[in-house]
Amino acid sequence: IPVLFVAVKIVGALYHAWLGARKIWRAVRDNGAKQSAPSPRAGEGRVGGASAEPTKRGDVTPTSLSSPQGGGEALVYARVAQPFRQALLTNILNPKVALFYLAALPQFANGADAPVIGALLIGIHGVFGATWLSAIAFAASRARAIEWDRNFVRWLEGAVGVFFVSVAGRLALAQR
Repeated sequence: IPVLFVAVKIVGALYHAWLGARKIWRAVRDNGAKQSAPSPRAGEGRVGGASAEPTKRGDVTPTSLSSPQGGGEALVYARVAQPFRQALLTNILNPKVALFYLAALPQFANGADAPVIGALLIGIHGVFGATWLSAIAFAASRARAIEWDRNFVRWLEGAVGVFFVSVAGRLALAQR
């Protein structure tokens, strides 16, 4: 088990260092110029005054559900399904979730009804998690619609990058 702990610790530290370095690099290389999408030519990709395709950042707008060129539904599905795949992969690879269930459930689920109680507790945890994460996703989508000051965004990305690098350092130096 100590070898497994060291392996998970090293992989986690490297991952956090990579995330932090990427954020810092993005904050440093961005010259503060406002990025804007080129405007489409007359009659191309516009429906009701809004873009018919999702924006560069992956926003999905109601008008992006159909495209005058066709195939818009597949594009929207690909844009919407990607975050779900990423979240599923993140949860599957997160050892804390498995450890939580292994440590917490036996305390509350014992006896003949243990499987039923365990399934009920997992279901309750799933409903609370889905509710909370849906609220976070909604708030993030609203925040994404705000026109943020580029200097603030650069500073925030740099600060988050430094935080991730410091987490990586602390994780790498952790003894237990």
